[in-house]
Amino acid sequence: MNYKATFPILLNISGEITYFMALKDSASLVKMYAMVNVQQFQIVGTGTSVAACEVEYIRQLRQNGILSEAGAFGSREEDAVIEGRIAEIRSAVRGGESFFYFRLEGDDIYYAISAAESELAIILNVGDRVAVHHDPVISDNICRAYVLTLQAGNPRSAGAVSGD
Repeated sequence: MNYKATFPILLNISGEITYFMALKDSASLVKMYAMVNVQQFQIVGTGTSVAACEVEYIRQLRQNGILSEAGAFGSREEDAVIEGRIAEIRSAVRGGESFFYFRLEGDDIYYAISAAESELAIILNVGDRVAVHHDPVISDNICRAYVLTLQAGNPRSAGAVSGD
């Protein structure tokens, strides 16, 4: 695409030292972002937004055996896990990526997760019982979710299904 990278900065992404850079076109407009693993530079994630770039990079880390699903987000000490039945689901497209916002019964917080992080989010229904690994930070009644698992005891007979 003939993009040129800005000077990389070092970040800690899920415990991995990572180069982060913006990718600019010939008019010096930022078109994409990239994350490159410092130790294994063939592991690269790109996206049209920083969030999409991070999701793709973490997917690449998982795919290359660097992180497990839980290792990426769910086992971080600062993460929290909640279980419950879905009371409401909404969706939106942000930066070209589909996000699903769901609220659990008896809760006023919406948990947001991208379809790239969990394809399971696409097929959720009101009444499904889920476990959600999420960031403890809540902003405007919205909390970022990272791992989503369908729990046993759902209205549908499929049983437990993994989120990714």
